[in-house]
Amino acid sequence: MYTPPKEATSEYEKLISLEAATYNLENGKVETVKVDKASIFKQLSGNFTTMKFTFPNIKEGSIIEFHYKKSSPRFWDMDDWFFQGQYPRLWSEFQIVMPEIFNFIMSPPRLQKSGL
Repeated sequence: MYTPPKEATSEYEKLISLEAATYNLENGKVETVKVDKASIFKQLSGNFTTMKFTFPNIKEGSIIEFHYKKSSPRFWDMDDWFFQGQYPRLWSEFQIVMPEIFNFIMSPPRLQKSGL
């Protein structure tokens, strides 16, 4: 996430909301531990700020879930989203809201060669 100069804060990306939780099966019951505000922090690097957070009580077999919402005037520079990765994902969703004035063409996914 870009950190704007102090005089132009309304012109750049903003994190609007972040919700995250860890789910564990303990004695046959699902235990939910939500990420609290103390677990969310900013990392500054030059002109950029990265928002980071840690999942509480994470261990082998945990299910993690997070949702975030941001606003950005930089419509030409959308975030990458990887629907699968090193760890299996049960659900992965990307939603975007754009002004109706824009028309976008969706490109088919490109297959990448794996080293297997």
